[in-house]
Amino acid sequence: ALPTVGTGGMSTAILLRDQPAIPFESQQAAALACAGRLGLTVARVYRDDGRRPRLGRQAVIRGAGSVFSTLILPSPTALGTTLSEALALLSALRERGVRLLIVDAEAAAVEGLWDALPILMGMQAVLRQEAIQRGRVRAQARGVRFGRPPLSDAKIQRVKDAFAAGMGLRAAARAAGVSPASAARLRGSSVG
Repeated sequence: ALPTVGTGGMSTAILLRDQPAIPFESQQAAALACAGRLGLTVARVYRDDGRRPRLGRQAVIRGAGSVFSTLILPSPTALGTTLSEALALLSALRERGVRLLIVDAEAAAVEGLWDALPILMGMQAVLRQEAIQRGRVRAQARGVRFGRPPLSDAKIQRVKDAFAAGMGLRAAARAAGVSPASAARLRGSSVG
């Protein structure tokens, strides 16, 4: 049985994650022991289990700062299964002023997580952009085109004929069935 929340403010929560090597009961016992050593009252225990793998983390983000002011993790892997999940949880905790404790981790190591958060978020964005670029290069090598499809030769000829007949930009675009921007691009290329 967990201690209940006193009426005098916020307390502590624990986040447990389904890990094959460490059962929930062992994770909870370690986190409760950590809370006991520090004199903290545990109000809630959130669980990410195999059936609903992100439910606990989502509830933690919703309750951070309003339901509890300290979060205890049995291990750093409880932050998430991917870097983006871990960063989302860390940034939500930081925004709401929640203190993070990791069982058996030095306080300096946890503070280092806070300090490294902006760097990790920037790194994640760069890695995502690089992955997108690599995917685009592979797709282009397979012949995939990006962007708008090219105008057919018939439409290009209709635009040029409309300009040759003295039509204005919008009238030529309408007559050829293309956008005014495409007609302007073709007018610019036919002049040069």
